[in-house]
Amino acid sequence: MNRNDKETLEWVEFVKANVVAHFDTGEVYWKIPLKGRRVFTPLGCLDTKGYVKMKINYVSTYGHRVVWILAHGYIPKMLDHINRNPSDNRLCNLREVSFSENALNSGDWSNNTSGIKGITIMSNGAYKVTKCGKHLGTFHKVWEAVNAYNKYS
Repeated sequence: MNRNDKETLEWVEFVKANVVAHFDTGEVYWKIPLKGRRVFTPLGCLDTKGYVKMKINYVSTYGHRVVWILAHGYIPKMLDHINRNPSDNRLCNLREVSFSENALNSGDWSNNTSGIKGITIMSNGAYKVTKCGKHLGTFHKVWEAVNAYNKYS
């Protein structure tokens, strides 16, 4: 949200006053009927990455952020879906994290050819091992590559 602190606080108060969340399902609803609002009809729709996106008081936001605001009363810097399902906004599936903690819960990168974190299959069939940006070696057996990755700390 690119808003100043006063506007952000006003928006959070608007959310608390006008929106309700069911923490067991992660669904968000309007509390108060107004023109164009259906009370207790789930808000939002899925975006192209699978996140529930919604607009509240002219501000586009994500469903998991609204659920967190309603449960804890503030906007976190970063949230993580524990089970890595971006549409699962149940409160028990959300946790506040730092950027580095969030990166640890990411899946394999799209360019991962082996399906094993940190290990890439090269064109000659060898296994290249990298961890934390450091090249750890090239191996001809997958188990050697896995051992090298696990030994590096």
